[in-house]
Amino acid sequence: MSVTTHICHHARLSPRMSVTTHVCHQARLSPRMSVTTHICHHAHLSPRTSVTTHVCHHACLSPRMSVKTHVCHHACLSPRMSVTTHVCHHARLSPRMSVTTHVCHQACLLSPRMSVAMHVCRHARLSPRMSVTTHVCHHACLSPRMSVTTHICHHARLSPQVLRWSQLLCRAHIAGDLALLSYSLMSI
Repeated sequence: MSVTTHICHHARLSPRMSVTTHVCHQARLSPRMSVTTHICHHAHLSPRTSVTTHVCHHACLSPRMSVKTHVCHHACLSPRMSVTTHVCHHARLSPRMSVTTHVCHQACLLSPRMSVAMHVCRHARLSPRMSVTTHVCHHACLSPRMSVTTHICHHARLSPQVLRWSQLLCRAHIAGDLALLSYSLMSI
């Protein structure tokens, strides 16, 4: 999804509306106000503040903080904590519990033998015939044309720089491959 389409989608505007018009419309400002001035005005920052500083300021992070540190900071975890420990910590489960068991436990399912497809459909109260892509879009009220990767980043408010990591993470969740799951975070 292009940046223009993402901006319009996020603001529920038509992709045909220019970025300048959208910015002014969103902030109820004149189209003559520059984008830089609007960003600084919206964030209550000086026009001399760089975009990088603004992004970090908005997320309460330091411009020197890496993406990996940001992910751990967002989850209130240490950057040294492994993905396995993070998953278990988030679900308040033991690190010894497998990912498959965690998925079933999280969804209050009876048997770990239930497939991911059945779990997804049951969790969303949808028909097993509905594809995973359609379910993701239905659950997030997004268009089926939005890719799963874009949805993950959009839902988590992550930077486009972590698209590749999100793809691997999504594949690891679906396949239940813990090795791929660990590699996905290590590859940031």
